Amino acid sequence: MAQINITLLPNKQAKVAWGQGYSIVEGENNATEIGVRYPPGYADSPLSRRYAYMRNAKGEYATQELYGSGATKTFTLPASMTYAGATTIVFYSESENEKIVWMPVEIPIAATHMDYKKVAAASEDVLQEAIKATEELRKFLKQKKE
Repeated sequence: MAQINITLLPNKQAKVAWGQGYSIVEGENNATEIGVRYPPGYADSPLSRRYAYMRNAKGEYATQELYGSGATKTFTLPASMTYAGATTIVFYSESENEKIVWMPVEIPIAATHMDYKKVAAASEDVLQEAIKATEELRKFLKQKKE
């Protein structure tokens, strides 16, 4: 599982640290864990609502609520946010009195370069099923002709 650790700084910047040897691949579902560390004052306030607003490479959006106590909140990246290109994540902390927005974080998503239809067509099981179905169809048509 890929791991990304994001530290939100008091100056509204974000520091991103990637786990070694991992990349996010197009189509992965919940295979990347993102840990978000809020600065003191935003992490444990019971009046604050913390969430992440995400936009994938296709321009589709999703919101992830960040629940729990402690400074670090974690969530996994859903498949809907893993299209080849980049996913942009903006973190928020909101209370009755203020709304804090941090600078966007860009998460690169690698393309698979795999044509799954070709892979399925080349699969031995799929080919055997296709041959069997073709033989059954020939038998059926032959019987109808007679």
